[in-house]
Amino acid sequence: MTKLKSSGIVWKENIEKPFVSVSANIFAYIRYELISATDFLIYIVLIDQHNTDPKYGYAFPTFDQLEIMTSLARDTISKSLKKLANLGLIKIGKGYNRNNIYIAYKPFNQDVLENLLPEKAEKLKQKIIDKNIKGEGDKQRLREWLQQIKKEQE
Repeated sequence: MTKLKSSGIVWKENIEKPFVSVSANIFAYIRYELISATDFLIYIVLIDQHNTDPKYGYAFPTFDQLEIMTSLARDTISKSLKKLANLGLIKIGKGYNRNNIYIAYKPFNQDVLENLLPEKAEKLKQKIIDKNIKGEGDKQRLREWLQQIKKEQE
């Protein structure tokens, strides 16, 4: 049971609606620095919009609606849409009345990305190593500091 302090609401069951299901594989795109948090937000909104009325097989929010849903500027939205399309995560087309339509695709898993982008995979591995080294250094400094405090108290 989780109590949300800000609202006082206690959750006892699984969250049902509103809920957007997104493949966890999308996080590899973030780790590989292929997409930003902004791009991720746009991707989620397109999936949510598709799921609102799945009979169409695509999402069709206008730029004005995307601006309202995300609080992002039109230029930022446009750049994110282009990036997502270039990565093959979405397809942008024209629908009825020449409005944009968006088809969201499932992301590749990390193994596939690692094979497609070995330089990005190596950069990520090095980043993990560097963070682990930094973490170990922080732990060692904390141990030394605690020992110093203990000696001062004696």
